[in-house]
Amino acid sequence: MDFEFSKHQKMIQKEVRRFAQEELAPRYQQWDREKRYPRELVKKMGDLGFIGVSVSQENGGLGESFITEGIVCEEISRGDCSISMSTHVANHLCGGLLEQGHKEAKDAFLGPFLAGEKIPAFCLTEPGCGTDAAALQTRAEKKGAAYVLNGEKSGITAIMDADFALVFAKTDPEAGAQGVSCFVIPMDLPGVSTQSYEDLGCNAVVRGSLFLQDVEIPETYLIGQEGKGFKLAMQGFDQSRILLCLEALRPPLYPLKRPWNMSNSARPSADHWRLSKAFLSRSSNTSASWRPFGCCATRHCG
Repeated sequence: MDFEFSKHQKMIQKEVRRFAQEELAPRYQQWDREKRYPRELVKKMGDLGFIGVSVSQENGGLGESFITEGIVCEEISRGDCSISMSTHVANHLCGGLLEQGHKEAKDAFLGPFLAGEKIPAFCLTEPGCGTDAAALQTRAEKKGAAYVLNGEKSGITAIMDADFALVFAKTDPEAGAQGVSCFVIPMDLPGVSTQSYEDLGCNAVVRGSLFLQDVEIPETYLIGQEGKGFKLAMQGFDQSRILLCLEALRPPLYPLKRPWNMSNSARPSADHWRLSKAFLSRSSNTSASWRPFGCCATRHCG
């Protein structure tokens, strides 16, 4: 089995790496200190086609493979791994869900999402049950041609900057996992509120809680079919978990090159050399673990 990237994939990799090194890496520390989500850079990513890479061409995306999406996620992480958590790990889930939506929902949210103009939030986790979708407490009640939602979501990536949320809720509380449905909810509706968290890192992409109190949405904002939300979430996790690993692997590999370069300087000190050897040992272990993972990811996504 050939694990080499195609020429097309290598070209995409080169362009995304250039963008990450020139646009993201020089400013990620500033964004983290200011706790500021760089929407202007997300818009640039949308203009370049770096968002929703695997969304079908029929729905306005590039229609690339999950492997190519993994390449983009990893390279963006070279410049800022917190941004890739939102723009590629969470956005992969949101893009896949929006493709299952009604035309009205696609027109309102999918196009602006792909263009980097609207930020989504993936809202499954709850304070009482974590990500156990079968035990969700958030409710969605059908009333005529609308749904009314009540509940709380927690630990949501980019919720403080999101323009809309993909929310999982029970439409049939007695049906367990088969009673879970997914909805798209604009963040500016009455009854929607948020609360931010204080995290140790990744402060540019602020996590927080989402609160829904009698939030009414049209029935066309249902994603897919009623009662199929659990299946949609699990299908998205199949790929998003791999993207999450790629997003986490790139940052430790990048700085480990620095001790190697310094250890080959003309007059390295003894202390510097011992430090370099320690880092190089870690680098070998990290690189060794990355290679089989990359192969597994390729097989899994194929």
